[in-house]
Amino acid sequence: MKFYHIVKCNNCGLAQFILDSQKTRTCPKCRKKLRCNQLKVLDKAQSPLEAVQIVQSMKLPNEFEKKIDLIKSQLQGTKKASKEKIFGELLSGLISLFPNHLPKQYLLVQALNMDLSEEDVEKFLEKLHDAGLVIINRDFRPGNHDVVLKFPSVPFSAGKISVKKPKAVKKK
Repeated sequence: MKFYHIVKCNNCGLAQFILDSQKTRTCPKCRKKLRCNQLKVLDKAQSPLEAVQIVQSMKLPNEFEKKIDLIKSQLQGTKKASKEKIFGELLSGLISLFPNHLPKQYLLVQALNMDLSEEDVEKFLEKLHDAGLVIINRDFRPGNHDVVLKFPSVPFSAGKISVKKPKAVKKK
């Protein structure tokens, strides 16, 4: 079974992934040739999609993490925030980070951080799927059984779930 190691370039610090058996790699950012056995392994993944998710989460802008904390604090001050509203806000932020396909597992982790249950997420995704607003695909590459979500038309509303147009993510 192949494993992927999440590493950072010794020269520029770019987070990236390599195969566990890989000997060398050229950093796509600074073009330095890296010896893989000299890189510190930050995390491990079992599939390429999982490795991409980990690398992308390492590159997440602090603004999005702050936005999640802000939404949580605002909602704690109200009587009871609608779970649909929370889900819509979360999807809006995640779609701006994953414009082509959103890993379902990543959505579930973030939803749990927002005090939404897995059952809530499944119910909302089923509602969006029935309305034709989300396409749920399995990644059928060998050794990979991840589920990705695609949103063909954004912005959209379905009942109390409202997803806004994604804002461009600032790159530093």
